[in-house]
Amino acid sequence: MSADPAPIRLALFGHPVGHSRSRELFETIARLGGPPVVYQPVDVPPEGLASAFEDLASGAWSGANVTVPHKREAVRFCGRLAPDAAASGAVNVLVRATGGVVEGHNTDGAGFLEALDDVLAAAGRPLPECAAILGCGGAAAGVAVALAGRGVSLLAVSRTPARVAG
Repeated sequence: MSADPAPIRLALFGHPVGHSRSRELFETIARLGGPPVVYQPVDVPPEGLASAFEDLASGAWSGANVTVPHKREAVRFCGRLAPDAAASGAVNVLVRATGGVVEGHNTDGAGFLEALDDVLAAAGRPLPECAAILGCGGAAAGVAVALAGRGVSLLAVSRTPARVAG
């Protein structure tokens, strides 16, 4: 008889986090046969982000998701960035790698493109040549990088015009 595997310990860094449905998502994946997961939403005010990264690096969790308002700021605390995160300047997934190095990824763009490809295929339509990105946060940055990588011309629109150039 084999022992049940130890659960993967994951966190969600955001402020606030009470609205998040991530715990429900991970618990559903585990219930449907995925690995067992302990998912902990952690309300991290901006001044506490460095401390949350220290906790992750020291082994409090195996990884974390990052949500508002930290996706762009979290880049500063990563020991290593995957190409998607480096290109977008934002992270939404953190992995505690060997030696406690925190590696940042941005899966927002890939996830968006996968869903868009499905919708376009079902409609029999090609990827458009141009698109508007509404907002300039971390998720928008990930989507913009992914679309640009497919040759789509972009128009960024924000309530804060100075952020469009940044």
